[in-house]
Amino acid sequence: MSNPDQMVMGTEAFDCGIQKRLVYAGKYPIEYHDGTKVYFHFKIIEPNSGVVMDDSKKINEKKPMELIIGKKFKIETWEKCIRTMWLNEVARFSVVKELLYDFPIAAKQLRDYYAKICESKHHKEETHRHHCCGFNIMEHGVGYEDLDILLKSPKNLDFIFEIVKVEQPGEYKKDPWSLTEEEKIKQLPILKENGNNLFKEKKFEEACKQYEEALGYLEQLMVKEKPNDVEWNQWNEIKIPILLNYCLCKFNLGEFYLCLEHLNTNKTRQD
Repeated sequence: MSNPDQMVMGTEAFDCGIQKRLVYAGKYPIEYHDGTKVYFHFKIIEPNSGVVMDDSKKINEKKPMELIIGKKFKIETWEKCIRTMWLNEVARFSVVKELLYDFPIAAKQLRDYYAKICESKHHKEETHRHHCCGFNIMEHGVGYEDLDILLKSPKNLDFIFEIVKVEQPGEYKKDPWSLTEEEKIKQLPILKENGNNLFKEKKFEEACKQYEEALGYLEQLMVKEKPNDVEWNQWNEIKIPILLNYCLCKFNLGEFYLCLEHLNTNKTRQD
């Protein structure tokens, strides 16, 4: 059974605005550190009506949500809740509305994320979704009727979480968005070498993926610098051979137009 000391419950629950109820006991305790990656399924429930607003298992059971501890997850209360859970545990958390003012915006992003993965629309409102920010959100909404109602009139909500899998730092390949600048720089020679080895084996599709990832990191590093400054030129010198190898892969795959487009774009930037 889960460690009761980990649970957000009792009188303390009302003080922090979150109350936890155990649904199924977990198998093993989890040591949470910055960088711990948690795979979990979630269900969002309107407690008064019992309406299930979202259910990740019904959307895509094979693709649980992912959260990296310490990386400022979009819904802060979710990380607080998950930190109390054991592996394979299922728990229900009741959260007061005062902690959920930004929830509709984050929930919209979750729906868009799953819609993209499933390549299908989870809600009919998807077809007329608005992309607004700041004060405009209050006027235009987020494009989902139920979330727009929550945006204007926040309510207490219940969240049911199931911890499916946990990976500690070093046990998984980090997603590009979670890498620090130093980590991206360290990846550049590794990706280039991987691409070169795959190219020699005539595995052009696989080589392209390695080069693309490296080029993506270089673009992120170069965008911070002024074109033709010393730092920008240093990154560009690293980029050119990788780009040429990438174009050779595309040429061998018969994607001639794309190959020329990349080369012309790079030449224009240097001019």
